Amino acid sequence: MEKRENRPQRIRLRCVACFSRAEIKRYAINNLPPSCSVISDNLSCFRGVSDAGCKHFPHTTSKMDGSEDNKY
Repeated sequence: MEKRENRPQRIRLRCVACFSRAEIKRYAINNLPPSCSVISDNLSCFRGVSDAGCKHFPHTTSKMDGSEDNKY
């Protein structure tokens, strides 16, 4: 995600074959630089991001209520 003045500007979305750890790892290896940081929801498949060498920050929320914890 590109940010300007600490606000999101652009994001790249891609389809993946399935939500498996192996598929997310394949996606990360082919599309993300190893030095990047990835914020995801806490689905277990996103551990594949770490397997690919990226920094992974899982973020679990109970609802999108507009609080600061759920912003971006």
